[in-house]
Amino acid sequence: MRLSRADWGKGERGYSRFVRRPPAPALAVLLVALAACSTSAPPSLRTQSQSLASDQTLRIRLLDGPRSLDPALVQDERELAVVRQFSEPLLKPTADQRDVQPAAAESYSASGDGLTYTFHLRGNARYADGQPVHAQDFIYAWRRLIDPRTAAPRADFFARIVQGGEDANALDPRHDADRIDPALAALGLQAPDDLTFVVKLSTPAAEARWIAAMPEGGPLRPEMLKAPGTNGNGPFRVSDTTKDQITLAPNNSYWGGRPTLSTIVFTFGSDAAAVTRYRAGELDLVVDPPDPLSADIVKVPELTTFWVDFNVERAPFQDSRVRQAFATAVDRQALVSDEFKGRAEAATSLVPRGMNGYHPEDGKPQETNATAAKQQLDGLGVPRAQLTGLPMIVHDRPLDRAIAEALASQWSKTLGVSVSIQPLNPVDYGHRLRAGDFALAGPTGWTADYPDPRDFFDLFRSNDGNNGARWRNARYDAVVRVADIESDETKRDALYNQAHQLLESDTPVAFLVQRWHWSLEKPYVKGAPVISVDEWPGASYSNLLYVAAH
Repeated sequence: MRLSRADWGKGERGYSRFVRRPPAPALAVLLVALAACSTSAPPSLRTQSQSLASDQTLRIRLLDGPRSLDPALVQDERELAVVRQFSEPLLKPTADQRDVQPAAAESYSASGDGLTYTFHLRGNARYADGQPVHAQDFIYAWRRLIDPRTAAPRADFFARIVQGGEDANALDPRHDADRIDPALAALGLQAPDDLTFVVKLSTPAAEARWIAAMPEGGPLRPEMLKAPGTNGNGPFRVSDTTKDQITLAPNNSYWGGRPTLSTIVFTFGSDAAAVTRYRAGELDLVVDPPDPLSADIVKVPELTTFWVDFNVERAPFQDSRVRQAFATAVDRQALVSDEFKGRAEAATSLVPRGMNGYHPEDGKPQETNATAAKQQLDGLGVPRAQLTGLPMIVHDRPLDRAIAEALASQWSKTLGVSVSIQPLNPVDYGHRLRAGDFALAGPTGWTADYPDPRDFFDLFRSNDGNNGARWRNARYDAVVRVADIESDETKRDALYNQAHQLLESDTPVAFLVQRWHWSLEKPYVKGAPVISVDEWPGASYSNLLYVAAH
């Protein structure tokens, strides 16, 4: 998702969170050519010899509470932090995040042409009320997501892959009211029997399995919407809600067995109060602490890349060599230490480290080289007037302004140019960006909605609304278009790599950093792997978490 947060330390981060260890190098992903997936459940990672605390309550401080517990109304991690616990989708990411594995479905298969996915549900899957999970419940949930009357914030992910989904989702509830129900009924969603859910795709989409791993696509029965979260199919259920707290209890009917944790308590409050409570032992986990304690800190690179857009339609950035000079003049390590206070690492390529499609060699063309950058710009003979007072639009937020000011200072010192920073509110920023009324824009960037390279490479297609640089490259468009539907993992990776080479050779943006996420976590919280899609450490494998004796 496009980064547009009130505070980069507290805002939307989409599908990119914590791992307790640096992520493994990205490997090629398993694509739709797979005939079938594993039927085994993920192994428990608990150390059986570890003694348990008598109180199995996990107390978590989140930055903000969810605006809704309706899975279809998920917007970002504020909702996902809780919804993920009671709404289990068909699949879930593996612990190393190289692929997906069974969740509500015990197995799945894809047709040879990549247009049909068949999910075989677990026969022992139950909601918290003990009722079985049926394939029709997934049809209801997915139709509701695509239904334009729901206005689901993340409907496009499901609408894009399901046959007929985009047409149905595009209908206007006011003017097309009589067409909506027939369109939903005609979607490529089928339930041949209670335990078989079939999804027919509009075009081959290798990322379909990641969409099937989104919690908002978990099963629903209509009556469950009366009190969302109290009766889901995940390992926990909502047992109590107040203005400042949400309490979860185990789903005793969960197919994977009753979780060890007896209670999860989410609280929402000020940063200062959270750290004080953590020090006092009143909290076990604090997301995004302002003053982390070094002994308990968990540092993790997010699946997020920040960059600055060059307006390729405006002088002097119509020349890719000028853009290259500006990109290689950026001192990213200085940004990491001075502006991000260590909560980031230098990034010189599009796909973040730790995600499918990342290749370390991709970033070499933008590696910092101040001397070469200066020589290149001087050698181009750019008129001085074009390098003076370059308008750089920036969101009027403290960190955004600080990064923009640091970049302007670096470019002035290294290249001898001047940049005019123009802080704007979100509405005016968006208007100026769409109108092309800027020379430089940012910092901006993207956080993975799902850990597949398509989520990043589609951003720079000529017609993509997130292409702030206004870059147009027909060859890039063609390569990405083929890669998006390629079912052979090796070919697909090679195609995206080719697209990246086109991107970096033309330099429509200057990549800056990959952000790290910090949290405080008591050492006695154990048992589960933590992956980058987690909203809080252990969120995807909470059924394995436990509080050790301490």
